[in-house]
Amino acid sequence: GLTRLGLRPGDRLVTLLPNRWEAVVLHWACQIGGFAIVPLDTDESPATLRALLAEVEPAAVAVDAASSLLLDGAATDGARRLAVDAARAGEGDGPDGAIPFATLLKAGEAGAAGGLGAAVSALVYTAGTTEAGKGVLRSQSAEWRATRAHVAESGYAAGERTLGAVPLCHPIGIRALLAMALVAGTYVCLRRFDPAEAVDLIGREGVTALYLPPPLLDAVLAEANAANAALPGLRRIGVVGAPAPGRLLAEI
Repeated sequence: GLTRLGLRPGDRLVTLLPNRWEAVVLHWACQIGGFAIVPLDTDESPATLRALLAEVEPAAVAVDAASSLLLDGAATDGARRLAVDAARAGEGDGPDGAIPFATLLKAGEAGAAGGLGAAVSALVYTAGTTEAGKGVLRSQSAEWRATRAHVAESGYAAGERTLGAVPLCHPIGIRALLAMALVAGTYVCLRRFDPAEAVDLIGREGVTALYLPPPLLDAVLAEANAANAALPGLRRIGVVGAPAPGRLLAEI
């Protein structure tokens, strides 16, 4: 579908989406087709997003109903706009000339997997802790080496199930997604972090492994305790991004 829109290997596709299945599908489509995915944070200001889009020069931008409100027409000038929440697939465009996501899923000739091993898998922006954030180019080989190391370090088994709580614009979120592919596991999307919803999904979807920064893990465990939720399937917890406080380790 992306190829039919005119994207070519090496082109950049920006996603401005929460963790939802469409974002996951677009990630894998980029890997297979050789496009560089550029996941941007939906919490960025419109001014910052405009600056990033000008820097990235994407061939296409994928938005949902909420994130589309952050962009004006000039921000995506020259790029095709994909509307994830558009209700129809057809020859016509969606709101603001956007192409409904369902159009990409229409039956057609399968694209060749010519992008595997591409020099650029993703362009991920750093948080800019001490100065302005920078776009980091990640090759597919680097991503998979890092993922294999993460799987080994975490002791993941085949069929693990993890909660996609960290946004896919962050390396931690991408690592969780790739790890589940590597072990034939399941990635459970959590669109917006909410401790109660996280605890519900962990129990309902049989999540076996968590890979979270300490503040999110602390919130999940506090909610589980408050709700007296047992979470019997959870057997692996990885803490990332900062050291875990001693109190949190004791609680785990």
